[in-house]
Amino acid sequence: MVVILLLGVGSSWFMFTRLAHERTVSRDDLFNRIQALAVLTRNNTRTGAESHVGAVFREWVSLYPDVTNLRFQAPGGLVLYDYKRDTEALEPYALAIPLEYGIGGQATISVITDVSKWTDARNLQFVQFGVLLALFSTLLVVLTRILLIYRVECNRSAKRSDQLCELNTILRKNEGRLQVYVEQFPDALFVHDLSGRFIDVNRQACISLGYTREELLQKGIADIETDQEIDQIWDALRLLQPAESRLLMGRQRRKDGTLFPVEVRVVRVDRDGQALFIGLARDISLRKKTEKELEMMRYSVDSAGDSIFWISPTGDIRYVNDSACCGRGYAREELLAMKIFDLDPDAKPEAWLLHFERIKTTGSMTFEARHRTKDGRIYPVEVNASHVRIAGKEFNFSTVRDITARKKSEAALRDSEALFRTVLESVALIGLMLDREGRITLCSDHLLSITGWKREEVIGRDWFSTFLPSDQTELIRKDVFIRGIKSGELSRCYENEIVTRAGERRLVSWSNCLMRGESGEIVGLASLGHDITERKQAEQALRASEARYRRVELGTADGLWEWHIPSGKEYCSPRWMEMLGYSADTPPLDFGGFIELVHPEDRAYILASAETSIRDAKPYNVEMRLRRKEGDYLWVLSRAKVDYDEAGKPLSMTGSISDLTATRQLAQQLRQSQKLEAIGTLAGGIAHDFNNILTGIYGFTTLARMSAENNTQTTGYLDEIARAGRRAADLVQRILAFSQTRGGDESMEAVRLDELLAEVVKLLSSATPSTITIISHTASGLPAVRGNSAQLHQILMNLGTNAVQAMGDRSGRLTFNLDTYQVDEHRARSLLGLAAGPCLRLSVSDTGSGMTAAIQERVFEPFFTTKEPGQGTGLGLSVVHGIVQSHRGGISLRSEVDVGTTFEIYLPAINAAPAVRSALPFNMPVGHGECILMVDDEPAVIKTGKLALELLGYTVIIENQPLKALAYFEENPQVFALALLDQTMPDLNGLEFAQRIRAIRPNLPIVIASGHSTSLTPGRLEAAGVRELLSKPYTIAKLAEVVSRNLAPTTTV
Repeated sequence: MVVILLLGVGSSWFMFTRLAHERTVSRDDLFNRIQALAVLTRNNTRTGAESHVGAVFREWVSLYPDVTNLRFQAPGGLVLYDYKRDTEALEPYALAIPLEYGIGGQATISVITDVSKWTDARNLQFVQFGVLLALFSTLLVVLTRILLIYRVECNRSAKRSDQLCELNTILRKNEGRLQVYVEQFPDALFVHDLSGRFIDVNRQACISLGYTREELLQKGIADIETDQEIDQIWDALRLLQPAESRLLMGRQRRKDGTLFPVEVRVVRVDRDGQALFIGLARDISLRKKTEKELEMMRYSVDSAGDSIFWISPTGDIRYVNDSACCGRGYAREELLAMKIFDLDPDAKPEAWLLHFERIKTTGSMTFEARHRTKDGRIYPVEVNASHVRIAGKEFNFSTVRDITARKKSEAALRDSEALFRTVLESVALIGLMLDREGRITLCSDHLLSITGWKREEVIGRDWFSTFLPSDQTELIRKDVFIRGIKSGELSRCYENEIVTRAGERRLVSWSNCLMRGESGEIVGLASLGHDITERKQAEQALRASEARYRRVELGTADGLWEWHIPSGKEYCSPRWMEMLGYSADTPPLDFGGFIELVHPEDRAYILASAETSIRDAKPYNVEMRLRRKEGDYLWVLSRAKVDYDEAGKPLSMTGSISDLTATRQLAQQLRQSQKLEAIGTLAGGIAHDFNNILTGIYGFTTLARMSAENNTQTTGYLDEIARAGRRAADLVQRILAFSQTRGGDESMEAVRLDELLAEVVKLLSSATPSTITIISHTASGLPAVRGNSAQLHQILMNLGTNAVQAMGDRSGRLTFNLDTYQVDEHRARSLLGLAAGPCLRLSVSDTGSGMTAAIQERVFEPFFTTKEPGQGTGLGLSVVHGIVQSHRGGISLRSEVDVGTTFEIYLPAINAAPAVRSALPFNMPVGHGECILMVDDEPAVIKTGKLALELLGYTVIIENQPLKALAYFEENPQVFALALLDQTMPDLNGLEFAQRIRAIRPNLPIVIASGHSTSLTPGRLEAAGVRELLSKPYTIAKLAEVVSRNLAPTTTV
């Protein structure tokens, strides 16, 4: 019973408590209930379980009967749940609670309750006290209820946790997909803060800039933007508001430094109070290039000479270029507001659509029309129309060309054809036109007159079977006419026979051309013929006469010529042509061509002499220069007489020419040799004293350098002295070249002239003004020449330097040409000293001021110069001439004022290989105390010689007076191991001294030193007992070598 009582009391207590709970709600309790509902609603919406919100609301309303209205309103005013009881509240009370909804959204829960159902909680205290004992009976029920609620809530929490995990999984998958999309996005993506530092980039950003992701994340905007645009970017970013975007244009810099244009869309996003910028950069290089090409295409179209129209099917003009506007006098806007009927007076609106469809069917069409300009002028045009479809729309695309000039030309051609027909009928020429089949379509009266046919008989007949001999008909038809028609190429000039109606053969010379139609196809042949039957007969008779004359002229060594005065034609015999280097089959000259061959300075004299001979009937006898084929001039003696016709008018001059070149050059060479001989005598005396001085300079410089070996500055000064001495010695060699006393056979060797030329060109190029161009042409496989390389080098330098000076400050061209040349007997006679045979020909040409004939006569004379005082010695070309003669060569000169000058040098070729020069010995041979007698009247020479030889280990006795030296030798003949003697000394020269001491000691080695002596031939030296000739100036090394060679074998250190 106690248990039942407890259960009854508990049940009553439970029912009473619930009723009391429903009726004792306060405003605070209502607020707390709504807050709890809001929290539960917010949790459901955040987890994405919006479908549970309605169930929560319905359960909540069922627990609180005092609630009469409940509304849940989402952001934007959308009502998601609206509850209203059937009974209205007696004392309504409203309350609204805001809550977060979704991401960044805000919803509202609105509640209306009936206050009359509320009861003050203090009125229930005595009831609760009265039934306090019954509370214990309901404890079991309460605990059971709590456990049940707890289990329900746990199930709900587990379900919500599973839902949350599922949502997180979906979120991670979406984030992964988003990352993939970003990485695969074709544009470069950058995320950076307000300072410009990169926070994230995608793969395309790395590819476009050439960096790795790690490298880019260490950089910022300033590292990839140009300096000119970075300030503008910062200004734009600062003005950008949250969620606002802006399009920027600029250029970005790749890792390799190259720039490329980009288009960047920037969006600002604020996160956690920090401003971030997301930029999408697109490379627009291709778009820029396309825009440029499009602009060029538009320019090309607008600049086209022909007018361009785009016309719609209704005839509206949709586009025109500049030519269309200019040619018609309209502005572009005016033409675009017009129809084609407004321009073409012949075009009708009702026929335009049919015309448009015809072009659409054929694809394109070319026709002629007329257009009207703004001022009312109508002119002819040629229209090339095509049908095009663009973006689903059809157009007539037309290029229109003004053919006013062509129409005028066609009219003029028609007039010209009519005039031609009139002229053709009035001249003695055969006019003929044939169609493609060879039928006659036109013939002149002259053809009819010489053949005996009538016009109506021949028009339409086959030309070949009617007018050609039977043995030539098919040959000319197939090989000439048909082949020409098919190939489009026909011999413009042709000769063949035709047959008259009476059977007579006439020889006709034809001028032919193919006739073409408007589209270029061949439609026939047009020919003009000249009857040359009588002329051919006369030519045959003339050839027979000429044959007899040729047999006569071949028997003379002179060249024969005849000048036909009325026609100006001139005949020259084969011998005449051969003398000038031309072949016998060279086309004949006229009088003008002959005058071109005459030297410019002789032309006035030749013309005056010819005029005098013709006028006075006197013999013609003159000397002149004729230009040969190679470019040089030939001196000839020309003699002739004048023939007159019956009326006394001059008819022709007949004469001959004799070659005077060899005679004149022999006289010139003789004069030159006499001059050079005189200069050589003077040069020899100067050279002797000068070489003695240079020997002393060489010796003391070498000794001083050996003494000052560790003093770099002093040795540098001494080297400069030695170089100056070598330049002075070179000057002596140039002076001696006048008399050809240097460069004899003993100094000759095989020399590669092409290698010397390459070296000279290199030297001249570095010292020549940039206004002068140096050109060098060298043939391959050139043989060597026998010569002195130093002297040949000097020839090239002298000629090159003279050419540069001749061109001065103006622009010019210096040309070297080196090739082989076979010198014939005639050429050898014109270049004295040169034998016929294979040669190397060196040509040096310039485009300078040139030389007159008077200057050319004296150009090789010593000390002759045309330069200002102090600017030239006149030795250069004299030295060149002397060196060429000593090498058994020849030199020629061609020059024309204000045109230029060419020197040609011919040197005999040899088959020997060039000598290989060995390296100079590093050490000098030394002696072992041998006693040397040194005699020279120059104190500096014997002083340096004594010091040098003693330094090399010899004992030296010196004397500058030959007689004292001889007396000393006679007293001590056995003391000396070698005698070193100067040749030119007072009282006793070197050879005489050598003969005296040789009589005392026959086997004594004797060496003679000489600065210049042409008398010291090898025979005289051998007869005097001299073993070797030592040329001055000499170096200590040369002296040591000569002394060692003429003594017993010695060692070196």
